[in-house]
Amino acid sequence: GCSSLTNIALPEGLTTIGYRAFYDCTSLTNIALPEGLTTIGDGAFSGCSSLTNIALPERLTTIGESAFRSCSSLTNIALPERLTTIGESAFRSCSSLTVLSLPEGLTTIGNLAFRGCSSLTVLYIPKGTEDYFKRLLPSEYHSMLRSQLNSQS
Repeated sequence: GCSSLTNIALPEGLTTIGYRAFYDCTSLTNIALPEGLTTIGDGAFSGCSSLTNIALPERLTTIGESAFRSCSSLTNIALPERLTTIGESAFRSCSSLTVLSLPEGLTTIGNLAFRGCSSLTVLYIPKGTEDYFKRLLPSEYHSMLRSQLNSQS
C-alpha cells in the first residue's frame, strides 16, 4: 500500500479523485485538495487513519461511497455549500468526528453514512430545514439535529 505517504498536494485542474486513490494510506496526515475539485470517488481516502482534518473545496458536489470510511483521526470536516451527495458509508467509522454541519443543498445521504461515528453528537443544519433533514437521515440521528442561522464555513 502507501503506508509511508504523509502529505500530498494535488494539482489545480484536477476535478475528480478516483476510486480508492489514497486507500489505506495510513500515515497520510495532510492533503491539499485543488479548488476545482467536484468529486471525491468511492473509497478515495478510506482507511487513512492518520488524517486529522481535510479542507474540502467550495466546488465539491459529491462525496462517494466509503470516501472517508475509517478515517479514525478525522476530528473536523467542513462540508461545502454546493455539496449535494454524501455516499453510502462515506464517513463510516470516523470515530473522532464530533460535529458536522450539513449544507442546505444536500439531496442524498447514503445508508450508513455516519455509522460508527461514535463521537458524533451534533449535526448542524440550516434554520428551517429540520423536516427536510429528518426525511433524509435515519431516525437515530434526529436527536442530533441542531438548527443554526447561517452555515459555518
